[in-house]
Amino acid sequence: MELSKLVQGFLEADGWEVRSGGRDLLIGSRQSFGGESQHVCVWAPATEPERGLGAREGAYQARFKDVSDRYPGAQKFVIVESLEGLSREFVQGARKWFDVRVLVPAQFIDTAFKWEESHEASSAIKNLRRAGEQRLRSRVRQPFTVKGDGDGPDLLEELERRFASGDVTPVTIVSGPAGMGKSYLFEALFSRLYDTFLRAKQAQRLSPRPLPLLPQHLARAEASTIKSILHGYLDSEFARPLDLRLFEWRLTHGTATWLLDGLDEVIARDPSFFDYLIDLLTRPEGSPPSILICVRDSLLSANEDLRLFCEEADEYVTIFRLAEWDAECRRRYAEIRFGREAARFIAAVEGNRTMESLASTPYYGALLADMYEADSLTDVSSETELLGRAVGAIIEREYEKGLLDRRVVSQSVVQEFIEVIAAEDFLNGFRGVPASDARELAEAILPDLSRDETDALVAQMTQVALFGSGSDGELRFAQELVEQYLLAEYLVGLVSRPEVLIRRLASREIPSDWITLRVMSDEVRQRGLASSAPQALFSAGRHEAAFRALLQVAALVVPHPRALRDVPFERRDLTGIRFESLDLTGCSFRAANLTDCVFSKCVLNDVDFEEAILSNTAFDDLSAGSLRGARFGDLVGLYSIIVDGRVLGRHADVRSWLEKGTGASAATLEPCNAALQLRHIFQKFVRPSGMGRRDWLGWKGVLAGRRHDDPELAARVAVQHGYLIREGVRDRVRRPGGELLREIVTFVRSMQLSPGLRALLDEVCQVEGCEHVPAAVES
Repeated sequence: MELSKLVQGFLEADGWEVRSGGRDLLIGSRQSFGGESQHVCVWAPATEPERGLGAREGAYQARFKDVSDRYPGAQKFVIVESLEGLSREFVQGARKWFDVRVLVPAQFIDTAFKWEESHEASSAIKNLRRAGEQRLRSRVRQPFTVKGDGDGPDLLEELERRFASGDVTPVTIVSGPAGMGKSYLFEALFSRLYDTFLRAKQAQRLSPRPLPLLPQHLARAEASTIKSILHGYLDSEFARPLDLRLFEWRLTHGTATWLLDGLDEVIARDPSFFDYLIDLLTRPEGSPPSILICVRDSLLSANEDLRLFCEEADEYVTIFRLAEWDAECRRRYAEIRFGREAARFIAAVEGNRTMESLASTPYYGALLADMYEADSLTDVSSETELLGRAVGAIIEREYEKGLLDRRVVSQSVVQEFIEVIAAEDFLNGFRGVPASDARELAEAILPDLSRDETDALVAQMTQVALFGSGSDGELRFAQELVEQYLLAEYLVGLVSRPEVLIRRLASREIPSDWITLRVMSDEVRQRGLASSAPQALFSAGRHEAAFRALLQVAALVVPHPRALRDVPFERRDLTGIRFESLDLTGCSFRAANLTDCVFSKCVLNDVDFEEAILSNTAFDDLSAGSLRGARFGDLVGLYSIIVDGRVLGRHADVRSWLEKGTGASAATLEPCNAALQLRHIFQKFVRPSGMGRRDWLGWKGVLAGRRHDDPELAARVAVQHGYLIREGVRDRVRRPGGELLREIVTFVRSMQLSPGLRALLDEVCQVEGCEHVPAAVES
């Protein structure tokens, strides 16, 4: 980009109103507090092949004097591509006599982190850098797969190579189950990217500064949204507060890379985040940004907004998934940890099939190594047992180190306290628990302690190895698996008080792949409560989040495959539930939301799926005859199903699968490609359930994603008929209101065509005489 345009764009993004002050000179002005005008004067000399700036030093000194006389209080800069060819006298004299700084773009545009200028300043990013440096000294490679593009031996090396070469899509998503090392990778990658940035800046080359956003930044946010967290981050982490516009300009002009980790819960509850990403990706000015997001597998697979974003922005997204450690990785870790003792550790772990499987998850491998090091490694039967023993061992070590005092607090009380902290953090959206709140919780648990004893307990607990570095004095668990385990133990403790348990479960969604639900299932089974588990579902009533959590627990522990056949599934939101090895014969899922549901190795004879929302709904490993008599109706709620890993999105393909599985002909709805394309576009604004998804989207976002027909033609005609409203501002598209919106909702939910939508499709569809949607389901 031309230097003067780069400088002007930066100044405007930083809140300056910019005008030309003559050749090469840009003058920015803005109002400060109190109404005073501020000015900045920036020369951005164009490069002249026949003579460099060095030959014009005298002329520029005269201009410096003139501008200094006119704007005595202004900041003044000369921005050049390189300082090469400029005399020391010119550079030093400009600063000494006219207060003009001669800089290259890398110096002018970049804003340092606060801790870079004041090493004593506390900072989550400074802690991240230190952690990354430590990781790099003793890391084990992290195998990975790339969606649609094979696998590789080490994701850190792959990502570093891609970022360094520019061979990276605008959005890079890294997923993996808990404990697989996403944060470990994130820390190491940030350290590498940050070092690369520093080397480039020292060499006076413009390079993207990595900007990490972390859970620790939640504490400064006014609300649990990405933009709110960003505002707090930009106000607190930099040498001077930055405006969001400047952050966005840097992203879209190649001078910053945005990195996000540990914000799954915020992302899951902030659908506007994906609108924001689409907006950044499709802005007409600049170029697409460079963004890396680390998330759990469950968020990537089960969060509808994230999944649709990946579909709508497919050309902009690459998805990497961390794979389990193979035998070589486990061996390498053992060598780093134990040296000559590595073979003995490996032999001890591989002598137990469960432990060998657990050791393929890096965090569990580290826990087994801790137990081996403490000479307490005996057979482990499950991840629940491993985590329970690990938490007990951590607490015991804190006593041995003197951080906890048995005279003040017993181990059972410590266990109860940390379980309550986990529950409180869960209720607060994993923002961390302030020490003041922790003290109140301690007082409730330990009413007999004096104030001094309570203060001593909280002070001791903040130093326990279970907690990592938070900010502003809050307690934050160092490992999400440990927190999920402790949350489960807390919830199981409420089984005798079902009304309280349901109230807690109703407060926030617990993803179906969290160890929380598996631990709850183990405890329910061990306590002999499995036979009564289905009955708890009836008590959950209208509390959808509680119902889903209890249903997932029940599905894992029921004593016989038919135990859930009396549960009322009709019209329930069953998003993300996994049914495995269950006999659901005769059950009714009529009009239920089965988005992201999995039916694995189930018997589904005579099951009623009519009017159900089938979106990313999986049917895995179904035996022959297990679908006999199942009723799917006309597939009015079909978006996509997954059969043994194969995605089926067209009604005709699903009908063929159904006829083979049910043994009966299926009179299903078969919309034309134009109708499917139009519904796909409307689905960007309205969810399959009929609830609103977003109010607006960029034009490129409207056209992105699955292609049943010509998306541009469908969108353009929809605008002409008023079903979409296209605005000139950033080429945004809005959904309408009133009756037109009601027609869209009805069409998305049940494929019913109003006369207006039929007329629209008559213009879009290229098939002569096409009905678009069978008359039987029209309004």
